[in-house]
Amino acid sequence: MKRITVFAMIMLISLFSAGCVFGDHVELDDENSQKVADYSTDIISKHNKYSNSRLVDVETVKKEYQKQIDLEAKKKNFIAMQRGAADGAAAEDGSQTGEGQQGEDGESGGIPVPEIPLAEAIDIPEFDVKYTGVDVAVSYPDNTISDNIVMGMTAASGDRLVIVHFLVTNTSDHDMECDVLSVKPQFRLRVNGERKTLQQTILENDLSKYSSVIPAGDSVDTVLICEMAEADAENIDTLSLIVRSAAGRPEYVLEE
Repeated sequence: MKRITVFAMIMLISLFSAGCVFGDHVELDDENSQKVADYSTDIISKHNKYSNSRLVDVETVKKEYQKQIDLEAKKKNFIAMQRGAADGAAAEDGSQTGEGQQGEDGESGGIPVPEIPLAEAIDIPEFDVKYTGVDVAVSYPDNTISDNIVMGMTAASGDRLVIVHFLVTNTSDHDMECDVLSVKPQFRLRVNGERKTLQQTILENDLSKYSSVIPAGDSVDTVLICEMAEADAENIDTLSLIVRSAAGRPEYVLEE
């Protein structure tokens, strides 16, 4: 059957080449004659099992093209993710690359003065929150077993705990619940220009997890604690608190 088909095609090509066609005779220039010859060769090759046709199936071309498009899209998405991660890291270290340093007007130590109080930054605007000082110790609290405190913290050998105190005051005339825990703000300390991660504690007065009713007019001493090498802890020149919450990322200078 294939031999008959090939033979028929050869005869058809011969007729066209000799100009034996019904109707008007068509003169072809060299370029168009070559196109007809190439097309005829491909048709014959397609029916010859010993030859590979240059004519490609349209669906195959579409699939290969789609594969290339998908691959390029994946590459672009990967590059975008990598750039996003790099931008996030740069934003986190922005102050170390000069971000936020806008001159002397309304600033302290090169850090812009936040536009909102610390209490608003951690979403407890009904209260007053003030920094009251920093302690350096091997453990906190001094007496880790008492009537109200059943667990404390102890620094590793060669390290010290830096305990930063904040006084939270209910300035209203009625009892109010102070619920920082549900807000889940993120805190970082910057000590001598270097960011420090806070320790995760189960202390009742941990500011990052504080949740309790404060009577009208009363105050509660809350803390944030980080651990660092003894030499660094004993030589704190500058100290600031970075808050990440719905209010943004303000930074509050505590010591300078």
